[in-house]
Parts: sequence; C-alpha cells; structure tokens
Amino acid sequence: MEYNPYRALIKEFRRIAEEITGSGDLQVIRARAGFGYLSIPLHDLIRGKPELAREVNDKTSLVKSPYLANLRFINGFLNTDVNLVNYGKLVLDSALVLLSTSSFFFSSRFSASFSGSAFASASP
Repeated sequence: MEYNPYRALIKEFRRIAEEITGSGDLQVIRARAGFGYLSIPLHDLIRGKPELAREVNDKTSLVKSPYLANLRFINGFLNTDVNLVNYGKLVLDSALVLLSTSSFFFSSRFSASFSGSAFASASP
C-alpha cells in the first residue's frame, strides 16, 4: 500500500499519460483553475504530430482509473479531476495504516498527563 496518497495519485496519472502517449518522463503539474486538478503539458511531445494529438484525444475517453475522473485533452494539456470518494478512501486507509504501524503516535511524550489540578474549577 502506498503511504503517500498524493504520490499514488501522481503515479497513477503519469502511468495513464505514458500509456496514452507512449512517452515517459512526463511532468505532472497543478492544472489551471477550471481545467481540473492535475495536468500534464504535452506541447513538446505533440508538436508537429497531429496524429498523436488526435490519438491522445481519442484515448482519454477510454481510460478508467479509481482515483482520476474526467480525463480530457485541452489545448495541449492532458487534464484530470480527482475521484474524491476513492481518493478519500486512499487517504484514510493510508492514515490508518501509518497510525497502526507507527510508534510515534503512541509515544509517551505525546500522551496527555491529566492531574486533578488541571481540571480544577475556577469558581470557589
């Protein structure tokens, strides 16, 4: 299980983009407002290759991913939204795994020491 849900999301998007384009080493960036959550610029890759641009556009509708939604190719960018339900489950599952395997959260230095005086009433 991936302990970093954001990294898992990036890996999934990059894997799908590499499948669609046939190219590796693609940079995932934050999408501009209104174009999704994540984006991969493909300008350099498709420059002078209109058939590749059409192929990328056609393949986006065929992609299925548990974490990504609404994959689309707009103005040279491959954009996607996040499937918030499934990504939320991944975040929660990752947190629970880390919580159950980490001694950090159960360290005595972080446990509260409650004494009677800590809860003494300010009223007489």
